[in-house]
Amino acid sequence: MSKQLFIVGAGRSGTTLLQSILNAHTQISFAPESHFLRNYIFPQLKGKSITESPDFDWLIDTLNSDEDFKRLEIDPKEIEHESIDFSSKTFFIDVFNEVMRLYLAKSDKIHFGDKDPMNLNHIAQLKEAYPDAHVIHIIRDPRDVVMSRMKTEWGKKHPFFAHVFDYAHHVSKGLKNGPKYFGDKYHEIRYEDLLVSPESALKKLCAELGVEFEDNMLSYHEKDSNLVKENEKSWKGNVDKPIMSDNFDKWKKEMKQAEVMLVETVCGAVIDKMNYSKSGYSSVFYFLFLSIPYQVMYYLFSLRKTSIEK
Repeated sequence: MSKQLFIVGAGRSGTTLLQSILNAHTQISFAPESHFLRNYIFPQLKGKSITESPDFDWLIDTLNSDEDFKRLEIDPKEIEHESIDFSSKTFFIDVFNEVMRLYLAKSDKIHFGDKDPMNLNHIAQLKEAYPDAHVIHIIRDPRDVVMSRMKTEWGKKHPFFAHVFDYAHHVSKGLKNGPKYFGDKYHEIRYEDLLVSPESALKKLCAELGVEFEDNMLSYHEKDSNLVKENEKSWKGNVDKPIMSDNFDKWKKEMKQAEVMLVETVCGAVIDKMNYSKSGYSSVFYFLFLSIPYQVMYYLFSLRKTSIEK
């Protein structure tokens, strides 16, 4: 029976690396990041009308003009639309089911995978759309995540504290809602475990997913892949390389003490839950004059409905 696998996680947490590794499995086919769920399915589930009179011709025009959808290299005209009820408020779920079928037919694999870090914000809607799916949440030390995001072109557009708040809000929400909605079909994997003990981490994940571990998953970088766009390689280029076993704890050398204290204060719950060690920095002055105001700012930030991620 075909499985649906959805990778989520904060941007710069290793979602693309994990996507590439699982895509190297002989039975799993991950599609390039198309944002289909957040652009079409989730808005419908939240009651938003995309158009007043949808039909197959409108669907073809819509998907043909969607640059992200074009990455799938699927001709919308191939979608078997006879059984799709375009009057339904959730017809895009049926459309995506067809997309999955067509994509798997191209790859000659069994299980379909979709990766979009932003889906971390829509776990409840994901459960409504695909109640039997597996959700894989990859988690990375927030100090390394924030530092990595600040080096990207899109990340430089936002202040340091905004990335800290964004991580804390969305990862905390994912850690809470993942088990709540998906139970034993929600899976957590630490980025650092994937780097240091990839075979062990992947065997555990594969067992939870109900698929056999394959050695060729560790040779993902040797396979041709269309998962990363050319203009994304400036910050996703490592997926063309073998697993970098030492690509963690860089914050210890590169992050300022005040920045570390800010991340540890705001993201402390995640750091503790995922068993990351803290720096040991402490300052009464920091707590009284910086921590409390930043916690207030974080609360206000968490009320926002959007993410700053690309």
